[in-house]
Amino acid sequence: MGQAEASLLADERYFRRRGLPTLIEDYSATEDVLTRAWPWLGILFAIQVTRSLATSWKPGLAAIVLVASVAAVLAVWIGGNRRGGRSLFSAPARVGWWSAAVFVVVPSLMRINSAVGVYPALRHVAFNVCVCAFVVGVIGWGLAQTLAWALLKILSDLWDQLVIVFRQTAAIFLFCFLIFFTQEFWQFVTFSSYRRIELLLQLLGAIAILTVLVGAPRFIASLQKALLEEDERLTRLQRSNLTILFIVRQLLQLALIFVVSAALFATVSVLTISSEMYKTWDLRPETIDAFVYDGETYLLTDSGLYIALLLALVATVNFAVATMSSSEGREIFLEGVEDEVGEVFRRRRRYLAKRKELASRGVSV
Repeated sequence: MGQAEASLLADERYFRRRGLPTLIEDYSATEDVLTRAWPWLGILFAIQVTRSLATSWKPGLAAIVLVASVAAVLAVWIGGNRRGGRSLFSAPARVGWWSAAVFVVVPSLMRINSAVGVYPALRHVAFNVCVCAFVVGVIGWGLAQTLAWALLKILSDLWDQLVIVFRQTAAIFLFCFLIFFTQEFWQFVTFSSYRRIELLLQLLGAIAILTVLVGAPRFIASLQKALLEEDERLTRLQRSNLTILFIVRQLLQLALIFVVSAALFATVSVLTISSEMYKTWDLRPETIDAFVYDGETYLLTDSGLYIALLLALVATVNFAVATMSSSEGREIFLEGVEDEVGEVFRRRRRYLAKRKELASRGVSV
């Protein structure tokens, strides 16, 4: 292998490690995903067929069908290898969508039983479709690599992330602290039903997530327009892959902000809101935990915990809106992301140039 080919493979590994396998030219879910996963899918297929025959068919008929099925699979396998000029039992070079359809349908049909109807077969179909979707998502779209890379990136830049967040969202934290020490807010949380508070928490969380989901495609489109030439533009599949990577990163960042903020406000509630203050405000929350230090009793109550969660979600929503809804917010919070995406685009530009050079020399890539 020459230096150029090795460099090309290094670029492809770079894209895979970052959860961007679709940036590899001529990437195919059929050849690059299902083909790599076929041994595991084959094992699952064999288990499902055997179990279906054992539970839904009479023993004699089940044995006949099993032998016939194995013979048919071997015949197709050997025949395909002979036509392709490969050894008889070599692994398939390509697993297509027809093979995936067989994996989904055949074990399901064998589950049909007149006694229980078609429901077991339908459950089998749904399960196998989910398996194929999982394989394409995890391997084809690199979701596992995406999550791992985004998590490592967040943790490696943890201190910088926290500094940026608390510096740029100081106003919302000041607002939250002012609300925190108001009697009316504590009364609202204490006297509201748990269900109402939980619905409010879910609403705030949904707003934060929806803001990222809506803003991410526009952000990636703006980066592509700014950093790529017209003939270098990504395909829809590649843009979707890059958008998913960005969404995962931003959601992890929001989770970090939420956890740190909730811990901060919960700690403040324990340190500052005493049992005497609860009595003064005529509040009787449930005590989750209590401890005594230096003659003082410190309480963690359900009201204090819910308030911490509410204020943390308010700060999280504010950060999500600030980063995704305005160009100023993106410049403040996402400067590092722009640099990372720019490096990916530059790497892809060099990668395509190498492929073009190898193709001009008649080297198969």
